[in-house]
Amino acid sequence: MRYVNFVGACFMVGLLLLGGSRSYAQKLSAAETELFRKHEDSLAVLVDSLRGAIVLDERMDYNYAFISRLKQVLSLENSYLYPFTRLQERMHILPSPDGNFRLFNWVVASGNFKKTYFGAVQLSDSRIIPLLDYSEQLEDKGRATGLTTEKEWYGAEYYHIMKDVAFGQPVYLLFGFNSNSTKFNRKLIDVLSIKGNNIQFGAPIFMAPNVQNQPMLTNRFIQYYKKNATTMLNWDASLGMIVFNRLESEVSAPSRLDTYIPAGPIDGFRKEGDMWQYKKEVLNILKLSDGKAPIDGVMN
Repeated sequence: MRYVNFVGACFMVGLLLLGGSRSYAQKLSAAETELFRKHEDSLAVLVDSLRGAIVLDERMDYNYAFISRLKQVLSLENSYLYPFTRLQERMHILPSPDGNFRLFNWVVASGNFKKTYFGAVQLSDSRIIPLLDYSEQLEDKGRATGLTTEKEWYGAEYYHIMKDVAFGQPVYLLFGFNSNSTKFNRKLIDVLSIKGNNIQFGAPIFMAPNVQNQPMLTNRFIQYYKKNATTMLNWDASLGMIVFNRLESEVSAPSRLDTYIPAGPIDGFRKEGDMWQYKKEVLNILKLSDGKAPIDGVMN
């Protein structure tokens, strides 16, 4: 098995950092649209190959070919205006709510439980910033909730982006999923801020529950839970809050991250000033007395 993190990191830096600033118009011409469509077809084939290759090492080879082609395409003038609709069916392409950037994000499964996450931020001026998965090393070094850069990214598959403001500066909350472990999965909220040609991940804005469900200040909110458990972590517009399952160890062993499952209550974060404050039981959970059951979902 190849050591993909450091080899892949060097490869990705060498390719994606070559993408420089580009001026762009407001609308693609028909010729430009057709050119990008052809490039997108080639990228889609490579994504299918990196996901489906039977020989595991070949998946990373296809991945490096995809990175090379993606760098070339995103470096073309006006590439930021092309939506890559077909490619979005195969990987995550998430635009920021304000249009300042979009995030290309995908995962390569190079073993039964071995996964490496990849990403690239394309700014609206077409600058490209690669994200290098360092999640394993951050966990090993006890820095999972520390401030990091794009070179030490806590890799994840992102499913939602929110714009926020912290200490007078624009930041973006990234909701993600990481399953690169034989024992447990993770859901997380990271914080992205753009600083020139660099990115910072994390910010001291979460008063998040610890294993005793008491709030503690953290830069990155991470929930660890049992492999076959199903959890929720997302923004709820109707409540104006971030909501998530409260997790507890099913064997009363807080140090065993692989034993955490939803405990029943739905907790959340509410924005107060610059901070996201932990709030308990933000959604009512129906509790029935013995021998009672709801009729059509309604209790008498």
